[in-house]
Amino acid sequence: MIESNHYDVVVTDLRMPNGHGHALATELLLLKDRPIVVVLTGVLEPRIARDLIGRGADYVEFKPVNYDLFAAKVSAFVRRRREHPEKETAHSRETDAGSDEAFVTQWDDGKQHDSGLEASKIERKLAHLSKILPVSQAAFDVFSMTGSDTSEVPQIAAAVARDASLTVDVLRLANSAFYNTTDKKIVELEEAVVRVGQKRVGELALATSALGALTSNVLPWMNADLTWHRSVAAGVAIDLLLAQAGDLEGADGLFLSAIMHPLGRLALGMLYPQQYQRMVKFCAERNETLEAQEQQAFPLTHGQVMGRLLKAWNIPEAIYEPLEYVANTYSSLAGLPNPLRTKVELLKLAVLIGWIAVGEWESWDRVEFPPAPVLRRFGSNSFSEILQETKSDSQAILSFRPQASTRKGKVEDSKKPKPPSHQLTYLNLSPEFFDFLGEMVSSMGIGLKECQADAVELDEKVLVNCVWSPPYGLLARIRPHSTDETMLIVTDATDLETYGRFGRVLPLPASYGALRLACDELAQDLQSKIPIQTISSEALT
Repeated sequence: MIESNHYDVVVTDLRMPNGHGHALATELLLLKDRPIVVVLTGVLEPRIARDLIGRGADYVEFKPVNYDLFAAKVSAFVRRRREHPEKETAHSRETDAGSDEAFVTQWDDGKQHDSGLEASKIERKLAHLSKILPVSQAAFDVFSMTGSDTSEVPQIAAAVARDASLTVDVLRLANSAFYNTTDKKIVELEEAVVRVGQKRVGELALATSALGALTSNVLPWMNADLTWHRSVAAGVAIDLLLAQAGDLEGADGLFLSAIMHPLGRLALGMLYPQQYQRMVKFCAERNETLEAQEQQAFPLTHGQVMGRLLKAWNIPEAIYEPLEYVANTYSSLAGLPNPLRTKVELLKLAVLIGWIAVGEWESWDRVEFPPAPVLRRFGSNSFSEILQETKSDSQAILSFRPQASTRKGKVEDSKKPKPPSHQLTYLNLSPEFFDFLGEMVSSMGIGLKECQADAVELDEKVLVNCVWSPPYGLLARIRPHSTDETMLIVTDATDLETYGRFGRVLPLPASYGALRLACDELAQDLQSKIPIQTISSEALT
């Protein structure tokens, strides 16, 4: 019938005697001039709804249903298409509804060509997604209760108890090595709430429920365990940074922002799965950052997407506002008013520290380090201690694993470090108060042998940290070489010509994959060279 006639709308059930509505809906969505596709079903399975919405279905309604209201909604879909046919062509509806083939028209030249995806389209899809994601209502209630001074521990425990999965998560979290240092197992919810802390229970309840909802639809390119581990580490780091920074207006929501910051990417991945698979493949082939690809493909960053979801869930703006800017560079944050700027800088710093603490990376991760003034404002002398405490505290918490985090490829126990795969000579000329680059390269499993140099020519190859360092800092210590294979110089500078006189230059921001490849190439070339030598430490002073 569909091949012989034109239909404005098709309403289908899922379970039917001679076929399945999911297969029918999928087939209809592939038609060039397809009808509006509405699914009306008594199958209360959110995964099916998410899959259908992701494929482009216009509307999914669960039984029992108010049929007058349902008919009005379907009529509105048809009326909108008739009144605005130019905006409701088959091509544009496929794009808006979930098929992402049209977003990128050419990939073989290394560039993405935006076909006009608008923020309003993503926001409409996010609004729908926020309603069908199986985020526990109990988690919302617990979060709301723990943000109030009127709720007592028994009330919070009772709210947790309404959700069996949330109950398990809270008890397991309370029994993690971080919260329970005794041999006695916590089995009562009230004791668990007291041990973890009311406010923290609310924040973690919402975070674990959201993570479970977003990762239950498996994304083949996303390691859900790594996402969770990084979130926990970032949450630990933000608490430590705030303790050091002292009183900060509106800082209460930063913990939730820190642990929720990567989930917007999961939401985008659910809405545009084919787009992300292409982008991830492209990043792997070209050593590009996924963030750069997202900026070209979408009008919203993944932080902004997470902010939109939290807004749809009625989370206060003060909590999600820093997420709007977490993908921005440090230099672009200068125009933000305080305390928002400070909160965003703290959030970015906590995310970086959390990533380094976990020590596992995706090749598409963006490598960007904070400038010295930012570190100075937050107490530059204690970052080494903060990193070490983040490692130990997050590892203790990570003995607890949320229900949703069951994907393969689990992050290895950081208490069992692997021996270095190879070693590099390392010269740190950065004025930074903390050596983020050294910590990151060490987390790759690459040993670093410190090197000091004065104005002499080295006979060995060296990884040089020139982040936030002017070219004359390098010129004063190392003479230019005649070969571009002498050094690997990592810098944030825009004028790379002077650095290029000394060797290969890797400008930041760059992808982790690009940094790893450059270090590996340097190390592999060194395997055939003479043993690494060092110069007296007096030279630099």
